[in-house]
Amino acid sequence: MDVSESALYERAADCYLAAGMPAEAARCLRAAGAYRRSAELWGELGLWSEAVTDFRSGQLVHQAAWTLVHELGDPREARRLIRMVRPGELEAHEARSAMVDDDYYPFAPDRFTVRDRLVLARCDAAEGTGPDSLPPVLRAAANHLQDRRQVFDRLVEDWAVTLAEQHRRYDQVALIYAASLRGRRRNAATRWRDWASRVLHAELTLPPVEPDRVRPVSGPVLDGARGRR
Repeated sequence: MDVSESALYERAADCYLAAGMPAEAARCLRAAGAYRRSAELWGELGLWSEAVTDFRSGQLVHQAAWTLVHELGDPREARRLIRMVRPGELEAHEARSAMVDDDYYPFAPDRFTVRDRLVLARCDAAEGTGPDSLPPVLRAAANHLQDRRQVFDRLVEDWAVTLAEQHRRYDQVALIYAASLRGRRRNAATRWRDWASRVLHAELTLPPVEPDRVRPVSGPVLDGARGRR
């Protein structure tokens, strides 16, 4: 598509948004190739199948997979998407899943991103399995978030919190937000306080963070790869 044509579609989308016509705006963004924006807009409208279509068009595989399992209840298709980007490894995970315990996770850590593992943990939850595999996945997410060498991935934080909350592991939610706070992730304290107010109906008072005392969360650091948005 010509750049000027794409820009025109995006301007049209802005006009539709200003006029209170978000579905038309999403269609214009799709036509412009602005798939992330269009998918997010479809999601705001609750049109999750449309969101998955645009995430996939934009090669935003993890967002598509998460939406499939979390919003549409389709863990099988979500796993298939991860299988497409990690051929061969998912089968190995499924064959060895019975070996999981708090200090072991059957993925080869250099072949799976934190996003991969969060999506697959959400699939496990949707299928009624996987509580034993949750702590090491959340530890990997926490280690990723507190490592200031890593670019902040807000989806890692959001998905990890969602998983912990679904399992009523509020201690693990605290682990995730504390890791973001140690990693100096912008507005982490505000998100933590907002979560505590919404879920626990409590006001949270946080101590200051000492920058020279950041330590890995107990357990092995299992993910060294960065996810991409």
